[in-house]
Amino acid sequence: MGFLLADATAAAAEANPDVPFVIVDVNWLAADNIMGSGFAMNEGTFLTGYLTAGMTETGVVGTYGGMNIPPVTVFMDGYVLGVEYYNEVNGTDVKVLGWDVVGQEGNFTGNFESTEDGRTLTESMFDEGADIFMPVGGQIGAGTLALLEDFDTGYLIGVDRDWTIDYATQADYILASAYKGIDKFVFDQIKAVMDGTFTGGNFAGDIANGHVDIIYGHAVEDQIPDELKAEIEALKAGIVAGEIVTSPVPVEAVVLPDLGGQVITIAVENAYVPYNYIDPDTGEPAGWDYDVWAKICLLLNCTPDFKEVSWDLMIPAVSEGQYDAAGDGITITETRAEIVDFSVGYMAIEMRLLVRIDEERFDSIEQIVADDTLKLGTQTGTTNYETAATYLPEERIQAFDTFPFAVQALIAGDLDAVIIDETAGLGYMGENSDKVMVVGPSMSSDLLGFIYPLGSELVAPVDLAIAEMWANGDMDEINAVYFDPGFEVKPAE
Repeated sequence: MGFLLADATAAAAEANPDVPFVIVDVNWLAADNIMGSGFAMNEGTFLTGYLTAGMTETGVVGTYGGMNIPPVTVFMDGYVLGVEYYNEVNGTDVKVLGWDVVGQEGNFTGNFESTEDGRTLTESMFDEGADIFMPVGGQIGAGTLALLEDFDTGYLIGVDRDWTIDYATQADYILASAYKGIDKFVFDQIKAVMDGTFTGGNFAGDIANGHVDIIYGHAVEDQIPDELKAEIEALKAGIVAGEIVTSPVPVEAVVLPDLGGQVITIAVENAYVPYNYIDPDTGEPAGWDYDVWAKICLLLNCTPDFKEVSWDLMIPAVSEGQYDAAGDGITITETRAEIVDFSVGYMAIEMRLLVRIDEERFDSIEQIVADDTLKLGTQTGTTNYETAATYLPEERIQAFDTFPFAVQALIAGDLDAVIIDETAGLGYMGENSDKVMVVGPSMSSDLLGFIYPLGSELVAPVDLAIAEMWANGDMDEINAVYFDPGFEVKPAE
């Protein structure tokens, strides 16, 4: 399930050519034993967008997603275009908050689990007058439903499945759902394996074959005018016939700016695996930051000049203009944004517990809190420390200047666990795979970004370069190196 498993599925299929593999939301793997799939969810949400525009009482509606990735934004594209089509046909001016189809920018929680994040985004749009919302991201949508129930007003548009079944007690607030026929697709593939007709390929689910549709909310369907339903049925026919466009019209490729060879000073710690570190084999600096900035400057015609700076000085130094930018996996926060500019969020990370490999006393932060003999470690001045402080008093937290010291204290038995970003945790697991492991659910989901002095002219061009790297596969290629569980760095003593 999901595009994040594409590479692993391809590798497993290649290693096991006689085993059939089926994957959802990945339709670019070419192999005889892989059946991939993609769903034209823009078609289904186009219908829900049209319905929404016809049912709103305030003239303002909203949408938001878990992460800004194609399997999510395809829903939001169709939804916005459905509203716009209703406006065009009926001469109305219904406004959509939360997603810009042209700029591909909007509201995202950065995760698919936090109902509180979903509620917060919904409330911000609710305050702007929105009365119908389409959250795209699984559990985060439950936060929207909770808010609507508390205020006893408004509607939600569900996605993937019939939300009136999943949330039957809140069905009065569910206007409709954009159906994604994963159930039909998986059933058909299992049946094909059982009867010997399975073949590799790529399945395309859409309205025409019944794998995409709109399902009206069972509790409120009688409140939807019959003429509006009839218009939606006509839209289905128009979509199948190719007469109605439900996805954004491609725009001309963005021309990246030319920085004329400008030297850009970039602050890094050289002590935060896998983002930046000193390679023990060569003695030279290396890591994700180095590779990403090399690609950015290749695209923008600039020269990266990395400067080693301690973590506690890094953000203030950039704020004062001593450096043009900084890497180091910096979490985007409102407080930091008061003194530095951030790039677009280039990665969503989860905060996890790093423990010794033989740890059996606990596997969650709640169990650590309950046992006052246990002590946490982390790095000073980080959001990891801030998270630790929300759970434990200061006397049970030991802060270090860099994470490697915290990890070594953990291995030595001086600490019971370290709170760390999951991506960095995997990096330290790679170099100490026989000594530490990551456990427990995520304690926080955050976006990382590069930082610049306030008003920096680098923000826009670097954001364009990051977008291009996602589009051309460069970012995926670099991530595959540094965030693979097999990634390993063994530093010298």
